[in-house]
Amino acid sequence: MPSTIATSTSDEVIPLWINGESVNSKDLKKFPVVSAKNDDQTVHYALSTNVEYAIKACDSAAIAFETWRNTLAVERRDILLRAAEIILERKDAFVKTQMEETSATEFWASTNIKTGVAHIREIASNITSLTGVIPQSRLDYALAFREPIGVTLAIPPWNAPIVLGARALCTPLAAGCAVVLKASELSPKTHHMLVQALFDAGLPKNVVSIVQADREDAPAVTEALISHPAIRKVEFIGSAPIGRIIGAIAGKYLKPVLMELGGKCAVIVLEDADLEDAAFKTIIAAYNHHGQVCFSTDRVYVMRNVADKFIELLKTNASRFPIGGAVSQRLVQGAAAKLKDAEQKGAKFLYGSSEYADKSSAALTPSIITNVTKDMDIFDEESFSPSVAVYIVDDQEEALKLVNASSYGLVGAVHTKDLHRGIDLARRMETGIAHVNGMTAFDECKSRILCFPGFRMNLTFPQATLPLGGAKNSGWGRTNGLWGLDNFSVLKLVTISTKPGLP
Repeated sequence: MPSTIATSTSDEVIPLWINGESVNSKDLKKFPVVSAKNDDQTVHYALSTNVEYAIKACDSAAIAFETWRNTLAVERRDILLRAAEIILERKDAFVKTQMEETSATEFWASTNIKTGVAHIREIASNITSLTGVIPQSRLDYALAFREPIGVTLAIPPWNAPIVLGARALCTPLAAGCAVVLKASELSPKTHHMLVQALFDAGLPKNVVSIVQADREDAPAVTEALISHPAIRKVEFIGSAPIGRIIGAIAGKYLKPVLMELGGKCAVIVLEDADLEDAAFKTIIAAYNHHGQVCFSTDRVYVMRNVADKFIELLKTNASRFPIGGAVSQRLVQGAAAKLKDAEQKGAKFLYGSSEYADKSSAALTPSIITNVTKDMDIFDEESFSPSVAVYIVDDQEEALKLVNASSYGLVGAVHTKDLHRGIDLARRMETGIAHVNGMTAFDECKSRILCFPGFRMNLTFPQATLPLGGAKNSGWGRTNGLWGLDNFSVLKLVTISTKPGLP
């Protein structure tokens, strides 16, 4: 495994990890992992797996599964709890590495530590609750045992590599599955460090295999991994376009998939809302981590009679938000192109622009736009940048219709002082999650955070025991709590007859 110390150097190479050993084969090419924040400086390299080593990773995990599946639940629980402590002990190293690899701010990277540890602890606390049942039957006995589904392929993203990596790893491990982790090519060291923490906590070193691939090798490697007979479940967290590809491959080989995809998340602001609170939470959710979060607020529908005041409050909060940076020049160029397309087709910038705030660090100027129409790319595509579109509407039904017109359905929010009205709208949103007087982007922790210079607020976020997932093109399945563990286990029915003849 790569070193867990905080220093990254341009000549360091992140290996593969297969069958309990580091793989540094000269047959494999290496690719640079760059920091967009530092003018695309190479922070280290990583080996790109090929199909041959992808198959070896699955073969190794299949062997490890036969032993790991029989490990006592309390032993699995204790390993995860110890891993959470180790991650906290190595917090500085994790934060520094994530900042180097993904251009994350220190606040975002630190939040990833808190949420990642919270997830691991919650997952560990549920392990002993995975039990079978004794269903009623005409037979003498019928027993439904809950068993691990098998080897899992986990494909977490780079944008929240600690929390989403921890969840993708620890949930199947908790259920008794071995894991093949396809680490993100943009954050391979962070993902390797997570696995190292698990190994140091007592996880047998062959239970998790780790591979990563550059963009050129990824298509062939991904199909080789999904098609392998040992892989019984795939978890993917990422964009809807890539999700369609993953889903098509999985369908071809009849592999079940758990997916959390894009958001295009929407907020409704009613005339009786606390406008200051709504504007503040909208900007946090839209701009945090340079808007590179599937839960980011992309669009706001505000009632006409409070629109002017709300927009001014949005501008005030936008001017105070610290500018982050994108993970890569490629991503920020794509985001800027969507904004320029909208501008050329008639969209108006109420705040900011489509230009770089700092080209050397791949940071776009935060923006608030209006007059967005269906012919613009940004209308129903994730902006994945610090921008939010404002739509002025006449009533809540118009707002709800526009919210539900999107092909996405991850998270929605509604701001109102009338809780009955808020709950009604929340339930009618075609989303997996809906908040009343909350923000679309949230993390599973409770903390007092510094959001703007000189301004603090208390935020209480939902715990990791709550079901998380989307509707429509935002994916399917639910993570967290027992809902998450259920994804990686199956019921095995065993019947017992003690008397001869038919029942």
